[in-house]
Amino acid sequence: SPGAVSVAANSVDIAGSGPLTFTIAQATADMTVTASGNLAFGSAVAGGALSLTSSTGSLTATGDINGGSTLLDAAGDIAIDGGLTGAPLTATAGGTFTVAGDAVTGVTTIVAPGGITLASLSSGTSTRLEAVNGPIVVPELATLGSVQALGLDVSLASNGPLFIAQGSATAGDFEVVAGGELTTGTIDATGIA
Repeated sequence: SPGAVSVAANSVDIAGSGPLTFTIAQATADMTVTASGNLAFGSAVAGGALSLTSSTGSLTATGDINGGSTLLDAAGDIAIDGGLTGAPLTATAGGTFTVAGDAVTGVTTIVAPGGITLASLSSGTSTRLEAVNGPIVVPELATLGSVQALGLDVSLASNGPLFIAQGSATAGDFEVVAGGELTTGTIDATGIA
């Protein structure tokens, strides 16, 4: 579609051969949207599973992205200006991954070589953040389980306890601040750990 569209249905399954832009996308049940170009949303809400994929472009949202089991995949960047809800959450970006609002997830896996920035993350029993060519920044992290954070430079903070099972900062510091008990496994850093 050359312009922005809106969609609301019980179930949504859309595939586009170019870029797609939605002012709003809503599904009472599951939603799958795939584009070969950039994929942009004002907001996307699914009562069930949510899968958003851009095979050659970026995935952006000016509002919230909310779903049950949530899969986000983009060849470029993933940038969400609102909040993100998904349990579990699996996100893979070819560039950076950014959420400006609150992220509330279950088991979480985020892979974004260019870097990961979350304003806040409340996650489930397992959290994996991997940015081999960029920083990882989460100033408000609350999790029920273990965290793996692998990036160039890592900065994590929590008002409560944290268990860092594995950490690596290949070109900088690995900084963790916890308001509660801090437990660590293996942490490697070229700077301060």
